[in-house]
Amino acid sequence: MKNPQPVLILLAVVGLLTTSSPATATKPAPYHSFVRPVGEKFVFVMRTDDGNLSHFIEEYAAPQREIHKKYKASGLYRVDDPVNPLWTVDWIDWPENLLVLKDGVHLVWFRSGYLGLVSGSPPHLDRHEWLQARVIEVYANGKSIWSRQVDEVVPYPALLPDGRWYQSISAYTEENTLEIRTRDSFTTVFDYRTGEIRSQTRPIESRLRNDLGLILTVAVSLVVTGLLLRRRVLKRRPTSMLAGTSH
Repeated sequence: MKNPQPVLILLAVVGLLTTSSPATATKPAPYHSFVRPVGEKFVFVMRTDDGNLSHFIEEYAAPQREIHKKYKASGLYRVDDPVNPLWTVDWIDWPENLLVLKDGVHLVWFRSGYLGLVSGSPPHLDRHEWLQARVIEVYANGKSIWSRQVDEVVPYPALLPDGRWYQSISAYTEENTLEIRTRDSFTTVFDYRTGEIRSQTRPIESRLRNDLGLILTVAVSLVVTGLLLRRRVLKRRPTSMLAGTSH
């Protein structure tokens, strides 16, 4: 695979965990505006409301104010054209939750950090709510095209010790794939254009199959070796020992 865009596992902060999806939030934390380069041709802009700047001291508000002057909406822009976005989004989230692909079309949103499985990790969800929570959503030209719930990408979510669900998320634009590796090393490869699953790997089951194959191989080898040794021993015994002594 070439040209990966990896995202390493990220620790959640309390403010981040008040968000259940890109489009919905309860008591949102003070999100900040940012500009992220996407390859050499594009930049992705996340722009908050002007009133949101009041949450920051001037040192942090000033660069965001410059972003607001230059860009009027959240979305993808050509590097040399800050006026006309190629596409826009109408929600706000943190940069840690976004993977913008270099094809200029696709954006991946994913829920980072805790899923609230453990009591006391905000926001705490009951089991049903937790299993229904969206953990990944893919957009094309600013519009949602598919999403997945936690139980669709994590085979045994209840076994995750602290509610953190993913280990890494990588996009490969040459192959049009999105690879999600969970904390229990379960790997799913999607076609990010359609959401179709191209492959899935369950390391535990693979190891069990490999171990079982090894055990069977060793067992067969021992049986064959035992038969050969027995045959050799029988050949070396005197005829009298095999047939008995005649009187």
